[in-house]
Amino acid sequence: MLSLTNKQKEFWNNANCRWNIKSGATRSGKTFLDYYLIPKRIRSVHGKDGQNVILGNTEIYDGCILLPNNVIIDSKIGKNSQLKASFVVHSTVGEDCTVGPFANLRENNIVGNGCRVGDFVELKNCVLGDNTKASHMSYLGDVDIGTNCNIGAGVIFANYDGKKKHHSFVGNNVFLGCNCNVISPVKIADNTFVCAGTTLTQNTQQNDFVIGRVRESIKHKS
Repeated sequence: MLSLTNKQKEFWNNANCRWNIKSGATRSGKTFLDYYLIPKRIRSVHGKDGQNVILGNTEIYDGCILLPNNVIIDSKIGKNSQLKASFVVHSTVGEDCTVGPFANLRENNIVGNGCRVGDFVELKNCVLGDNTKASHMSYLGDVDIGTNCNIGAGVIFANYDGKKKHHSFVGNNVFLGCNCNVISPVKIADNTFVCAGTTLTQNTQQNDFVIGRVRESIKHKS
């Protein structure tokens, strides 16, 4: 018998959370989703309706919640994760994650367990370690990020120099404040703290504190 948490039961009992399967979830079948809760694993499905689109070799595991307007292509979504109006392609999302609204996992991403990929966050060829959070308006391209990191709003990994792409590496327990620019390729060591507004161009060592910004000048009108 399927065991549901109280939260899942609440979704399941809501009249607006319908679960309609118009054909079997088989490798060649079509599954039409008009719902919020995935009660059990779906594997290799193809289908779409007005709410969600699921294409290719996609696997969605038990307990996932898909709010409307997701597009998931050739990806795996781990148990008890929640997606909100987001695009996920050729990517793996771990267990107990939240994605969206309006997140864009473009290609070749691995998101660990317990991660947060928030609104207007774009990932491309990116690894996020367990419990790492990127909650707002960031571009994480060509970067491996460790566990328990905070990626502040507006953080940009500048991975393209006009000729080729560069890859960066971020250790564990790293804090990147809001509006940081990371000019790839760099290596940011464990426990580094990078202050908001910093442009980072050099490698760091463990426990470094990094600040690089010009203090504001206020001129009063006479």
